[in-house]
Amino acid sequence: MVRPRVNLDYGYCVLSIDESEVYVGGIEPSRFIHQLSGRVQIFFLGGPRKLDVGTFSILVVDLETAINEGVEPFHVFDSDSKTAPYYGPLYLQRTWSGTDFRASVTRAVCGDESIWRPNLLILDRLAVYPEHRGQGVGLLAIRGLIERFRMGIGLIVMKPFPLQFESEPTSPKDVETRRRLGLDDFRMGYKPALAKLRSYYATLGFRCIPRTSLMGLAPEHYVPDLD
Repeated sequence: MVRPRVNLDYGYCVLSIDESEVYVGGIEPSRFIHQLSGRVQIFFLGGPRKLDVGTFSILVVDLETAINEGVEPFHVFDSDSKTAPYYGPLYLQRTWSGTDFRASVTRAVCGDESIWRPNLLILDRLAVYPEHRGQGVGLLAIRGLIERFRMGIGLIVMKPFPLQFESEPTSPKDVETRRRLGLDDFRMGYKPALAKLRSYYATLGFRCIPRTSLMGLAPEHYVPDLD
């Protein structure tokens, strides 16, 4: 496997997290899902300014706390449209807690090792602007997200999907986002584009999970340096 590298000019990467509000005292199961989004930025060598090169969003599903408070894992995942598709493919729902990962998931990601914690880190979305692609900054951002948010996590997971095949936007904001990302300029078909994405993420150690569209990574897995 080719060792991933990053353009030295892009080596000073910053993950700038958007402001968010946390409501306390609620009773909705969604309170155990923590969503964060922000911008991928870089410092060019020799220059003081930060430059936006892309965006990201992640979700952390805190099943340990949910179980301690008597909330069923299914209800946690089902409370948000972004997390709902992950529960069935990843967890055994018939165990006493509903937080045990399926054997196929454990084997694919950890081999003979076990996954001891039920909490999930979902790398929901990463987009790099066209003029900054091919420099390794996307991998650098993913590596940074893993390092920052893997504490207390049992499994890191993503669903690779070529953004150019998303449904056509309807709002002016989404139209502008699609234009800014240059998604209409891609000419590769869906299957080769998906295969390219999976190969891209595999350089960081992500592995395909059988009978799902997901890739997973154990949080203790060594993530290659990108220098």
